Order: sequence, then C-alpha cells, then structure tokens
Amino acid sequence: MRINKVAFIGKGGVGLLYGSMIARVLGDDAVEFVMDDARYERHAADQLRINGEPCSLRSVRASEATPADLVILTIKTTGLNQALDTMEAVVGPETRIASLCNGITSEQKIAERFGWQRTVLGICQGMDAVFLNNELTYGKPGEIRFGAAPDTDPAVVADIADLYSRAGIAHVV
Repeated sequence: MRINKVAFIGKGGVGLLYGSMIARVLGDDAVEFVMDDARYERHAADQLRINGEPCSLRSVRASEATPADLVILTIKTTGLNQALDTMEAVVGPETRIASLCNGITSEQKIAERFGWQRTVLGICQGMDAVFLNNELTYGKPGEIRFGAAPDTDPAVVADIADLYSRAGIAHVV
C-alpha cells in the first residue's frame, strides 16, 4: 500500500522534523498532527517555525480526525497511554504504525492495543533537532532505524521504507 496520509501523535522536535520532511514531498495536506481536544485548544494558536521559516503543518482534534495510512508516534513515553487513546481516531483497518518514542516498551504497548501485524520496531538517532519556544532548529535530520517484530507483516515494513525513501529520510531497515 502506498502511504499518502501520515498522522503524527506528538508535535515536538522529532514530529516536526520528520513531518516537515514528509510534507515537502507529499504536500502539507498529507501530514497532520492529531491531539486530544484539550491539547488542541492549548496549542491551536501556536505560530510554529522550522529553521526560521513559518510552519504550515496543521493540527487536528482527535474528535475530528479520520484514519491515516501511517501513524507515527513522536511523544515522550510518559504520555503513551493518552497517545494510544488519541490514536483510536486515526487507526483504520489498513493503518501502519511506527513509534519513534524514547524508551523501549512503546511498541509492545502499541501492539497490545492495535496488533503487531501493523506495528514496526523503531528508533531515530543522530539528529540535532532543538524545539524551543515554538521553533524547531536543526542541521542534521539523523536517521530512522526500524524493522519488523516477529508478527509484523513484511509489507508494512516495505510500505514505510518506501515513504521514508520518497521523503528523503535516511533510514535503515
């Protein structure tokens, strides 16, 4: 399946970094940051910048979100349980899931809720992203290392690798 719509759960440095790279290729409408309604209200007026340029990536209330082809979690692991609830709105029958959370148990918790077939193991490293006062600055986007767990559908890995290649995101499977 060709991935054309990506929902991020987590709108900090890592999410904005990779979300902006994907949006450059797929267009701003193909990337959205999904958040619970209370978080959306707190951040609706944020004026974000990436390396000094205005960021036009949109945020969406979970209550108004629709399923995406890929969900990427870019949250702190302490917010994982709330993020899983938020994800319910964007995970459909064909949705693939990638976690770039800090910590080593996020994929297990994701798979318990949504299944290993669609979930890949992953980590990002080597970026110098700094997100402060609504501005992301970076010079090195780093790379994503990811792959299949024993029950992950190999097509899920191939679909995500294809997206990362199209977006120019360095990755290793």
